Amino acid sequence: DDRIMTSNAAAEREARCVGCLLGAAIGDALGAPVEGINAGNTAKDPLFAEHGVREMVSQKDLKSWKDVAQALGAGGVAQLGRTRPAGSYTDDTCLMMSVACALVDASSGGADAASAGAEGEDDAKQQRVQKEKEKEKGPNAATFAKFLVQSFEATESDSVMRGLRGFGSGTEKTLRALAEGKVTPDKSGTMIRKGGSNRNGGAMRIAPVGLVYRHAPLEDLQRVVREACWPTHVHPEGIDGALAVAYVVARAASAPGPSGFYPHAEKDLLEELASKVCTTEALRRRFALLAKAWPPAASQRKTRGDAKGEERSLKKQRGGDDDDDDKGGKEEEEEEEEEEGGAPSLFSWGDEDSQYDAKVAASLRDKPGEWVQVKASDAAAISVWMFLRHGVCALPRKPRGDGPGHSRERSADIATGRPSEALVRTIALGGDTDTLACIVGAMIGALHGRAWLPTRWLESLEGGAYGKAWIEQIAKNLAKVKSAVVAKKTAEGASSS
Repeated sequence: DDRIMTSNAAAEREARCVGCLLGAAIGDALGAPVEGINAGNTAKDPLFAEHGVREMVSQKDLKSWKDVAQALGAGGVAQLGRTRPAGSYTDDTCLMMSVACALVDASSGGADAASAGAEGEDDAKQQRVQKEKEKEKGPNAATFAKFLVQSFEATESDSVMRGLRGFGSGTEKTLRALAEGKVTPDKSGTMIRKGGSNRNGGAMRIAPVGLVYRHAPLEDLQRVVREACWPTHVHPEGIDGALAVAYVVARAASAPGPSGFYPHAEKDLLEELASKVCTTEALRRRFALLAKAWPPAASQRKTRGDAKGEERSLKKQRGGDDDDDDKGGKEEEEEEEEEEGGAPSLFSWGDEDSQYDAKVAASLRDKPGEWVQVKASDAAAISVWMFLRHGVCALPRKPRGDGPGHSRERSADIATGRPSEALVRTIALGGDTDTLACIVGAMIGALHGRAWLPTRWLESLEGGAYGKAWIEQIAKNLAKVKSAVVAKKTAEGASSS
């Protein structure tokens, strides 16, 4: 029985890691084509006019892109340059995966340590000592920097995606300098800005730290988040925004499921972030504002159907027996219709919920008209808000077939409903859409596992050497990583018992 329980726990942990990393990549790829586009302009595009951004497209598919190309006349397409193919992720996922690889490497001793003998016994011993320290405390800034550089170099050597991942100019300059040995990881974070960057580059890549340190004390999570951010983002707000994201991912990954997350979510979690987790005034103020703005619109309140759906979904995800909930026949069909009717409706531009979300997002800005979300403080706060608003909910049950009321079109709509509707609504805010959707997708996956991933989004996500199969494999490797500090304290507890 103990072996079965351990096996189930390992399978659940793997599902959470896979759901988190693939969810981040899907959100990134879904939001990338409309990054930087005003929400009002996105709403005018025929592709998204009815129910928002629901398909992975290329920038070339956008009406705004076609209009510019046409205005440029002959050679307009060439002048606009190459664009990412539909389903391609950006620098957000690249750098998130580098963090995941660093965590896996540190826990295993790393390939570098295995080959160190060629450099001499003393060097090999020194590297072994370093690896033991990393297994005890987690990777340091130098290790994270090494994998950040490797990720960047892999993109540069890709003939298809070279120059298309969208690395921020400051981050690109920093990674090039690190690769060329012009700066060391302890100094690289202040290379571009003297006080360091307060942008969202740390927050967008930090989810794997939350997965591994999901049971660790806050001070240990803070330490590893700082090390992961340090090579590029040393500004206190840049680190604090990453900490907020990692903390929510950790809470989601350690919860038994949506129903188990509710006692710790929503207003209580927002207040916890404002008063106990974050340390900078910028983050504390934003999470305090969000806590004050909760509860949201009435349409987001849980219904009887939501609660029942959660329990069924949890049982199915864990392979449990669902016979107790199976009433059969007409009674079950009526109950299913009731649940579907009580679920949040599909996103539409200007609906009550989207208006409220936009109002809350605008309240976070330091200056009126400021492009929200580029700062780590804004990106972290609004991502947590969108996750709690729309991602913490029951997984939808698939319709029985294509009979009356269950057309293929309706089935597709239901498949992109809760909780993936959170991504559609997040992208509808406009601005840094790929980063926000990447962060929200990671949070959803950390809570729901892989079961929430819509098939057509997963199929549309890029393949190749560093595509979805590779992401899934790294996620499975990450699921086997247990932070040494947690393992040590667990062992000490068992010994004392």
